[in-house]
Amino acid sequence: MDLVLASGSPRRAELLGRLGLQFSVIRPEIDETPAEESAEAYVARMSREKWAAVDGSAGQADLPPVTLCADTIVVLDGDILGKPRDRD
Repeated sequence: MDLVLASGSPRRAELLGRLGLQFSVIRPEIDETPAEESAEAYVARMSREKWAAVDGSAGQADLPPVTLCADTIVVLDGDILGKPRDRD
């Protein structure tokens, strides 16, 4: 099975590697700013936008039959927390 990981996350790549999967990585370039939406709607939108960005960035290359797009967020009291700026 051909697999593309549509993510710049080193952790996701590590997890797939631990499973023994062969895959390529295409990092989608999208704006990940939350809109006025629920956490569930946000992660669903991010996954769709990542897929669309990767599909478009493939250009002349044929996209393998399976593309993995996902998003993970942290929600506290209903508020979506952004990516950490630093270790603290």
